Amino acid sequence: MAHWRWFYSFLNQVCSLVLGLLDNKMQTSPSLITTLFEGDYHLGVAGLVNSLVGGGFCGQVRAGFRGDLPSWARSGKSEVENRRSKLEGMPPFLTSQPKAGNERLRFPVGESGCEIVFERLHAASHFTNYKPQFLSQLLEETRAHRLFYFDPDIVVEARWSFFEEWADAGVALAEDLNSPLPENHP
Repeated sequence: MAHWRWFYSFLNQVCSLVLGLLDNKMQTSPSLITTLFEGDYHLGVAGLVNSLVGGGFCGQVRAGFRGDLPSWARSGKSEVENRRSKLEGMPPFLTSQPKAGNERLRFPVGESGCEIVFERLHAASHFTNYKPQFLSQLLEETRAHRLFYFDPDIVVEARWSFFEEWADAGVALAEDLNSPLPENHP
């Protein structure tokens, strides 16, 4: 009987150690930035990404879009091409295939270590209403510890680490164009 208690105690310590290591690994996971755009808002996406890189961001920006891919982004690699070159650079961040009917294209941003993953979406609803669904999908299919959404007409003027520090303190929100809203607004 004493051997079993020792064994269960030992097993409990090993499990605690492994879970602690996994927690530490999650805390060092990269941040994922996302945006949604259509039409000429691709110009805003370019400005957003340039401002993020200028602030020190080095990682992946997921850009869901409807319509044509911007001409400046057509030199990227499809997901199929990327799987072949997975070992050549940045570790894979995506953990699943695109949803049925969606296509992905990776676009490296110079030598910054940043890349944009364009994902063609076939959502029928307005992107304002599609944001929650898109963010939920990203949370399910990525290993991101922090998920940031920026509208494509935003320019970031702060150092990137400020946003990560802010998010590490809890949920970080900034008011939108439609604010201020009453305190009891759903």
